[in-house]
Amino acid sequence: MRVGKLSELRSKIAVIGTAQSTVRKLASRLRDVGYKSVVERNLSQAAVDGNIAPGIVIFLPQTPRESRTLLARELRESNPSTKIVMLYDDNISGTEFADAVINANCEIEDLIRVLVYLTNKGATDKVQKA
Repeated sequence: MRVGKLSELRSKIAVIGTAQSTVRKLASRLRDVGYKSVVERNLSQAAVDGNIAPGIVIFLPQTPRESRTLLARELRESNPSTKIVMLYDDNISGTEFADAVINANCEIEDLIRVLVYLTNKGATDKVQKA
């Protein structure tokens, strides 16, 4: 599945997790389908900088709930337009800051559909506010 021009995203995507190999794998898959601006971060690298905040942040499962919630809160406060996607294995608790919550075993196409929706929704929201 290729991502259409509208979704080739003015947004940078940050993939955040504790298992670097899993972070790398998802980031690679996103690049393969057309998302060129994907950064890989572990929790220690994921400090919030409002000036360079990504358009979309994807938290991988197994990310400690407290750390994930704290970082998601900081992202929401520093850049309210940042979209937050949380992938889960068994339990969706602690996802109150997420714009989307998706099972980690989903197909990449399902994740792409969510990213496209969130990106297009963000663009629509900006136009409506203008």
